[in-house]
Amino acid sequence: MLQIATKITSDRLLLRLPEPRDGQTVFEAVSQSLDALREFPASLPWSVVTPTLEASTIFCTLSKTPLNESVDLPYLVFLRDSDTFVGCCGLHRINWMYKRFEIGFWVKTSWS
Repeated sequence: MLQIATKITSDRLLLRLPEPRDGQTVFEAVSQSLDALREFPASLPWSVVTPTLEASTIFCTLSKTPLNESVDLPYLVFLRDSDTFVGCCGLHRINWMYKRFEIGFWVKTSWS
């Protein structure tokens, strides 16, 4: 079984796997950033749908799928010193057999 980091830190940032309790934070950031996110419908098809707290909570909850079965590995991005949410990044369309994936990210509009 692969070992996946649940947290990654740098001097300025903390990346961590979403938790169900993050639903409200993600919902607020998506709602505030919707116009910018909708500029990329091919890359962010979920942004075309009106955001809901329930959808954000489901996203954060389902991100706990066993990582060896997942095709997406999202990380929430926070400022390390203040725990301020700034966006989301991740590995997508993961093919574990060939060790291949895509990288994606979005940033809360107030931090872009």
